Formats: sequence, C-alpha cells, structure tokens
Amino acid sequence: MDRRLRTSHTPRNQPTVRQDAGMSIFRRRRTAQLPDEWTGYPNPDRHTVEQLVASGADLAQPRHVVFYVYAADSGTAEAVARLIHDQTGLDATIQESASNDGTWCIEAEHSGVVLTPEWLTSTKGSIETVADEHGSEYDGWVASV
Repeated sequence: MDRRLRTSHTPRNQPTVRQDAGMSIFRRRRTAQLPDEWTGYPNPDRHTVEQLVASGADLAQPRHVVFYVYAADSGTAEAVARLIHDQTGLDATIQESASNDGTWCIEAEHSGVVLTPEWLTSTKGSIETVADEHGSEYDGWVASV
C-alpha cells in the first residue's frame, strides 16, 4: 500500500497527515526519533518529515516524492513543467485541475529519492522559484512512507 503524507504552504491545503486508524488502540505508540540533520529544518516541511518517521519511514531508504504547482492556463503549465524538469530532473506532467476552476496542475515527481534536508531545500527552492516567476502557485509535496 502506498501511503503518502502531504504538506502545503498555501491555504488551499493545510498541513495534514492521514493514516488508517485501524486498531491503534491496541498498539504501542512508536517513539521514533527525528534524525539530527532535520532538527533545525523549518515547518511545515519538518512536520511532514516528523510524521514520516513516526509512521515508520526509514529516511535512509529511497521513496516516491511528488510536488504540486498550479498554473492559470495550459501554456503556463507546460512552460513551468518543462523548467521544473530541466532544473530538478523530476518528471513533470500537467493536467486540468480537479477543482474545475480553469487552473492546471503540475505534478513533479521522482521515485527513488533519499529524502535529505539538502535535496528538499534545493528541489523545493527551484520549484518555488519557477512557480513564482510564472505567476503560478506552489502547493506542497507528498512522500510515500
């Protein structure tokens, strides 16, 4: 099962974590420790990483990561997707937004990422810059547990 945790910087999606409750009442709580390299990392991203660890993720293992950006039209979405791919190497695809408001969603993803503060800072920074330069909205990221 591919479980993902999502964080966001925008009002569109508040930082949330969804997991199956199952029979957690009978389980002991995990007291997972956030690796030191993430201690000073800013929220809400640090919170998402904390939730990954609390869910049992081994941050040293590769995982699937997806970033979301919204653009006003298909032409802008195509340009943003191309630049994100060129600057980060992520596979970027576009599709009409599910919100039916005329916006387009860019999903930039990579399987096999070892999530580190350096990688996240660099990749997210590039995506945010491209989005800002093209009047688009960065909407957060998700990662598989």
